[in-house]
Amino acid sequence: MSPPPSSSSWRVVMAFVAVSVTIMAASSRGDHAPSSSQLPALQSRRVVRTNVSCLPGTHHATRSHTGHVSNFTGVCSQYRDHSCCTATTARSIELNGDRELYGFYLNDCGEVPDACYRYLKLESCFYECDPYLRQWEHPVFAGYVHRVPVCADYCDRWYEACKDVQICSPDFVNDFTFNVTLGRYFCPANHQCRTFEQWYGNARGLCNRQWGTSFFYANDTNCFTMEFSGHNPNACVRNITSDTHAHAENCQLSQDGSAAGRLAASLVVVTAAIVMVVM
Repeated sequence: MSPPPSSSSWRVVMAFVAVSVTIMAASSRGDHAPSSSQLPALQSRRVVRTNVSCLPGTHHATRSHTGHVSNFTGVCSQYRDHSCCTATTARSIELNGDRELYGFYLNDCGEVPDACYRYLKLESCFYECDPYLRQWEHPVFAGYVHRVPVCADYCDRWYEACKDVQICSPDFVNDFTFNVTLGRYFCPANHQCRTFEQWYGNARGLCNRQWGTSFFYANDTNCFTMEFSGHNPNACVRNITSDTHAHAENCQLSQDGSAAGRLAASLVVVTAAIVMVVM
């Protein structure tokens, strides 16, 4: 039988246990980056310092708003905790895409199937709601974005969902004509209906061309996605031109959360080892 441990040994053990429990409890409370299941309850507190300047635009707020908004539903719901758009705008996109917001119908070559239309709605949500786009504002045209890197895997999924859908023009920014009287955009004169595959050829062509120079197909990890769950990963995208992150503080919070989790796990292992030694 082993001799009983000294009181000083037990004090060391209990100190390690206390530290481990404290850090693990802090992680679970959301003092570090929360899991997606924790996010709705914790996001309003966690991002209180992250209000940022939004793109100028008809449906954009001046500064992003934080705090859980329960009626942010549908495809824009990922922005319910931190957004540059209102719940009204989100609902409009969910119901009508860009039809009500801008008079952009895209049905001149037939109705767009839901699977493809969902990606067009996600693009609308991204432009209207994402709080991390301001650093990619067009240098000349206010409210437009320029050369936003969009993740290749996202572009690939977008293309696959839409490649057999017909549209009348490949460039949604420059080729359509706005009719002031009717309040909507129309296809160019003498247009031809062709599929996404015929217009763009592949996912790179789609992301590089559909919205003029707004986006480009990015093969590395420094890129935006238009669909996510939980914490918005776009906070960590670095603007290479200005050498800054879209929002460095929010990005750092996520990294700190991961580090805390690793530290807590390490302390648990160390504590267990000490207990075995003194026993």
